[in-house]
Amino acid sequence: SRGLGDVYKRQEVIYKKVSFYRLEKYFSVSFSKNPAENLADSLIFLSLQDYNNYPSQLLLEAMSCGCAIVATDVGETRKLVDEKIGMLTQSNANDIASKIDILLKNYDSSVKMGLNARNRIKNKYTIDNYGNYIKETYKNVFN
Repeated sequence: SRGLGDVYKRQEVIYKKVSFYRLEKYFSVSFSKNPAENLADSLIFLSLQDYNNYPSQLLLEAMSCGCAIVATDVGETRKLVDEKIGMLTQSNANDIASKIDILLKNYDSSVKMGLNARNRIKNKYTIDNYGNYIKETYKNVFN
């Protein structure tokens, strides 16, 4: 896991790039107590973890809000993200930008992916399914 210093270094690099390309009016970094408010107005969500996107709570929230997903193809990310709900990407700017460009140019497909993502969360990641998973896990551990 990264330290807070690494997060601040990455944030500083991002701000420098945003400034270099004069994107200040299109870009912001902020804290939100209720991310669903922001995500509900978004078409695309990026989950660009270095090691694994699978346990990301924010990725699950973005999916439940109907965002099409662009996620780095690392770890167990494919358990959540496939071609029905988004696109997997390599961890480089050109590939990420290419995926975003494809989604923006194919608005109807992006909306459909977002709806598929929302339905997947609604139908597969329910409290009942989670409870059954926990029950099975404990059963396997104690048997």
